[in-house]
Amino acid sequence: MIHTHDNMTQGKIKLLEYFWKHSKDNLFIVRLDKDGDFVLEDVNPSQAKNFDFNFEKVKNQKLKDFLGEQVAKDFEKKYHECLENNMPQAKDEAVVVDGEEKHWHTMILPIIDTTTGTQRVFGIARDLTELYNTKKELEKLNQELENTVKERTKELENANKKLQDYAFEDTLTKIGNRRYFFEHANSLLALSKRLRTNISLIYIDLDYFKLINDKYGHPIGDMVLSEFAALLKKEARESDILSRFGGEEFILLLPFTSMQSAIKIASRIQENIKNHTFIHKKEKIDLTLSIGIATYEKAYASIEELIEKADKALYKAKHTGRNRIELAV
Repeated sequence: MIHTHDNMTQGKIKLLEYFWKHSKDNLFIVRLDKDGDFVLEDVNPSQAKNFDFNFEKVKNQKLKDFLGEQVAKDFEKKYHECLENNMPQAKDEAVVVDGEEKHWHTMILPIIDTTTGTQRVFGIARDLTELYNTKKELEKLNQELENTVKERTKELENANKKLQDYAFEDTLTKIGNRRYFFEHANSLLALSKRLRTNISLIYIDLDYFKLINDKYGHPIGDMVLSEFAALLKKEARESDILSRFGGEEFILLLPFTSMQSAIKIASRIQENIKNHTFIHKKEKIDLTLSIGIATYEKAYASIEELIEKADKALYKAKHTGRNRIELAV
């Protein structure tokens, strides 16, 4: 039995020796001397190689004599805690070696000789510098990627907004188009029904606009349309819906507006056009408007019906002399 035990002990010793010599981790033993300083008692080949020192020259020397006061002080504080608590400790730590920051995962274990009272600390330190640097680089790349994604997302949002604006905007006059009108008009009509308030629609047609195109050309006609739209935009309130409904036809939807108020607004638009001068090569271009107005009544079930009523009033204005305002009946 004893012989078997001796064989097992010898086997363990050989295993430990092999581990000590060939482990890529850094293994070391420090001893607490009578002055309360720690001295280096032994290191494995990996430790000596990584720290690039001649172990024989520093063997049994105090840590502060070859590591420097501050570095040695940081190490010794941990070793004292380990011995005082008589418990293993493990933690990640950063150490500056020859001006380079190294990162380690270190485990230290107390070894106390109960016979002699000698106190030692056995340490196993694994170099995590490459892993740490890789992680740091990965975090940097992830942050750059996240910033890029945010930038691209913002660009995409802006692009989508521009596309939406283009989809709802009349490219010539820069006001809402027919699609824009219907996108918003139905909700305003529904609100008026729910609140039982007035909502009026002004339907405008530029009189004899074809003659302007025929006489001056389409570019000048486009200029007139753009200037007219700009004048309408100044007249419209923020809550109103203004759109070019097609060709030389424009619609202004006025929430919370009675028929009488709509008439005043239409008259003011006509007056503004009368006082505005459209010029082409010093030649004044005269422009008048035919206008039809409809105001919401309970009988109108949809925005299409409101448009139809205003359109009929506009038709009457155009066929009874133009340059006039007619009301839906």
